[in-house]
Amino acid sequence: MAVEVVLEKQQVIKKNISFAPNPTADAGSDQTICALEIVALNGNATNHVSSRWTSSGDGTFVNANNLLTSYTPGPADRIAGSVNLTLRANSGAPCNTFDEDVMTVFINPIPVVNAGPDQTSCESGEFEIELASASNYSSLQWTSTGSGSFGNAPCFKQAISQHRQTSPMVL
Repeated sequence: MAVEVVLEKQQVIKKNISFAPNPTADAGSDQTICALEIVALNGNATNHVSSRWTSSGDGTFVNANNLLTSYTPGPADRIAGSVNLTLRANSGAPCNTFDEDVMTVFINPIPVVNAGPDQTSCESGEFEIELASASNYSSLQWTSTGSGSFGNAPCFKQAISQHRQTSPMVL
């Protein structure tokens, strides 16, 4: 843009003025991961001289100054169940402005299973597996290294038909 200034004696001074566009930052869409997964980050920034990722949690970035990087959630992130990752794009001189965008990473907890205490049973008949529990799961599957079979598979309290079952069962 050109600006003309007219002084008293009809002297004209011309100056060119340019406007630097503001930087923009795009951290990407929110993500959902499992607790032990790493977050792949594919940020985008325009009109910037530098960019940096920061976290509201205790995880670590492979390279926080790179738009394409990864983030490993820390213990506090996993306990909280989510973490906010912020991408900041800086314009530099002469404006020294910035733009930030935040993405939220939702962290699904690790499944926890307990097949219950060790138990002893007679060789024939049915055997109930007592005190089994699980949390943070979407499905369960009982398996055995022996020749017994499981009944009522989706339930925790399992009946197993004994056929010389001497091997440990695995949940």
